[in-house]
Amino acid sequence: MNASSNFLAVDLKERNVGIIFFEATFAIVMNMASFFGNILVCLAIHRNNRLHTIPNLFVVSLAISDLFVAVLSMPFSAAILIAGRWIFDKEYHFCIFLGFCLFQCGISSLQMLCQIAVNRYFCVVRPNLYRKIYTRKKAKRIIILSWLLVLSVTIPPLVMNPGQYSFQPGKAMCLYPMEKNKVFTLFLIVFFIVTPMNIIAFGYYKVYKTVNTSGKNFRVKGQQNGHSSTVNVEEAKVTRTLAAVVAAFAICWLPVGVIDFIDVTHGEAILPRQLYLMYAFLVYLSSTANPFIYGIFSRTFRREYRKLLCGRRNLVSSVNDSLSYQGKSTVHPASVE
Repeated sequence: MNASSNFLAVDLKERNVGIIFFEATFAIVMNMASFFGNILVCLAIHRNNRLHTIPNLFVVSLAISDLFVAVLSMPFSAAILIAGRWIFDKEYHFCIFLGFCLFQCGISSLQMLCQIAVNRYFCVVRPNLYRKIYTRKKAKRIIILSWLLVLSVTIPPLVMNPGQYSFQPGKAMCLYPMEKNKVFTLFLIVFFIVTPMNIIAFGYYKVYKTVNTSGKNFRVKGQQNGHSSTVNVEEAKVTRTLAAVVAAFAICWLPVGVIDFIDVTHGEAILPRQLYLMYAFLVYLSSTANPFIYGIFSRTFRREYRKLLCGRRNLVSSVNDSLSYQGKSTVHPASVE
């Protein structure tokens, strides 16, 4: 542990009772919200036929990634914030495991958001190609390949130099220290952070431009089977919801990227512990916010949440939802809210 880590470790250990209570309570509440919220998302999609859409395959994959964070990282950070130090194995093997899992899930979430943006682009901007590219079988393959691609980047550091994963007391979590290997960090930033973010920005810009220029009826001046195609209102709502998810992710991870950049530039952690703890909470918040965003922007998700939380299912409503879905399914694939 270097001098900066020692300073942060001392700062973590010497907090007063009030600060310990506040930080630990916040971490525990966020952990519970992330865990139960993402389970709600998966159950809502499983139970409601209207939510059995191709975009929601990516949503489920994103929720599973967030669940891994809620199970394999958040509880241990909460325990560290309570104890004021690393309280697990002395050899730090468990730390390596936790760091790898968080590394994998963080990058996987961004790749899944990128795939969602590409899906929205073809659905709204290039609808003539959408049915050819996106079937349920192909979408599942894309998800599997995305996870494997991330594994191809996260496994080499684990195999070649697992000791680089370390406990970072300022963040109360185990992470891969970006400042230790600048070449790998640059590669990771360019190909797995900057490139996906540019694809996401381009995709949603084109979607926004297509929808906005077509007026209130969301008409697209494209040709499909000899007729002008229409982006229906439901599809626009789906896109709006998923765009909000991307925006929340960007809001959480932009400060994280700035802090990582500062540390990489200086070659060590130089910021106050409070900023590093904010870093950790923002990482965890990005895995907590999505279920709430679906509930705010999607009436179908909101209704299904109520049914799950009340422990009952309204049969009449379910039948109506199913009939409504069947009536709309001929308009466009994945055209549900």
